[in-house]
This record gives sequence, C-alpha cells and structure tokens, in this order.
Amino acid sequence: MARKQQVCDLADKVDRDLKLSGFPKAYDYWEASPSTIEGVLGGYGELSPIDIAGSTKFLAELKSLRPGLGCERAADCGAGIGRITRDFLLQHFDAVDMVEQSPKLLEAAPRFLGPLRDCVEYICMGLQDFCPPADTYDVIWVQWVVGHLTDVDFVKFLRRCRQALRPHGVLVLKDNCCSCDGSADAPDGTDNSCEDSGGNAGASSAFVLDSDDSSVARSVAYFRSLFKHADMDVVLQRREASIFPEEIFPVFYFALE
Repeated sequence: MARKQQVCDLADKVDRDLKLSGFPKAYDYWEASPSTIEGVLGGYGELSPIDIAGSTKFLAELKSLRPGLGCERAADCGAGIGRITRDFLLQHFDAVDMVEQSPKLLEAAPRFLGPLRDCVEYICMGLQDFCPPADTYDVIWVQWVVGHLTDVDFVKFLRRCRQALRPHGVLVLKDNCCSCDGSADAPDGTDNSCEDSGGNAGASSAFVLDSDDSSVARSVAYFRSLFKHADMDVVLQRREASIFPEEIFPVFYFALE
C-alpha cells in the first residue's frame, strides 16, 4: 500500500508541475521551432540517422519475437514533420497515420514526405485527445512526446491505444529516462544499466522537469508503474545502444501489449 501511495503522490506532483509549466508554453515552443529535422530534434539533427538505425534494430528484434506482427498500418504519435514516418515506419509498413498537435509541423509534412505522402493520413490532434478506432494498428510508435502529457492523460492514452491494436500488435514507446531504477526486471534479462559517461548514471529522480519545452523525463520504474495502471504489459524492453551526447538522458524502448 505504501508503494501505491508513493506512486500516486508522484503522479500528482508530475501532473501539477506540468500544468504549472503550461501546455500553451509547450505548444508555443514547438510552433516556434523550424519545420526541419534540426527543428523537431531540438538542435540535434545529426542524431537522426543514429536514431533511425536504433529503431530499425529494435523493430527487427520485436518481429523475431512476434512472427505474427503485421505490416499494414502504423501510427506515428507526435509525428512532427514526418521524420520517423518517412525514414523508418514507411520502410516497414504499407501506410502510416501521422498524429501531430502542431498545425505548422503537420502542414510541412507532405512536402517533406515527397512521393510517400500518398501513404499517409494526417491527424492534427494532441495525444490527450487521440481516440484511435479499435483493431486498427499493427504498431503504434510513440517517440519523444509523452513528456508533454500528464500522468493521467498518459495512462488514458495508453488504454485507448491498447484497444486500437490489431492481433499481435504492439505500442512502442521510445523515450529518454532520467533514471534506470527498476530496469533489472526487464524481459529476457536485458542489461539496461544506466552506466554512461554523461553524468546521468545513478540518477535517482523519479522525474525531471524541463522548463525550456515544458516536458518531463520519467524514470524507467516510473514508466513501468504507469504501464501497469494502464493494464499494459512490457513484452520487450531495451536501452538504446548508440552513443548520444553526454547531456541527453539514456534512451529506452518499451514494447507494450
């Protein structure tokens, strides 16, 4: 009971801090960013090929564990201009639904996608309002965006996505984790330790608020507690093996069903 209360208290604090930091501020931050790879990656455009390569490797491992995973339709949540859609998802799925809250970024997507634009549906909506139809997606890819959701909205979003998955389908969350506590129980005995050269090793905070873009970085243990609240199971968890800049928190993948 004490553990549950601790999680609830943390959730209340995360939600309060995010609301105080202001959703409008986060919206304005991304509206003011250039509609380019450099812009949507917050000045780290050079990381895009490394990021795509890591995602491709994770998806390949996921497919080997789930031979029944389909390749018809995926959702790109927090899609921006379509970086992940163009360079990753459309290389593996027939069609992609891009879900993006910023009209400015979404309007830039067709030109960025080029000939692939015809394989895409565009949904201008925040994830807190996204209600996907049941039995629609083989994969729902959620990357570097849930830091803008309160815990309550995040859990509700996960529950809605769960019913939108096709048989054998998964939701993949790829995000920075401010601490790797609780990762020892990852599926398959994965080594997800937080030892790195970036000063983030051993961080013990359950969450860290970024006042620049009004987002929150959660710990591995905190994420996993929220997955349980959403009645979703982790089928595969990995830490990104590629080298990212020292100032960036470690990146983790979570495949959920």
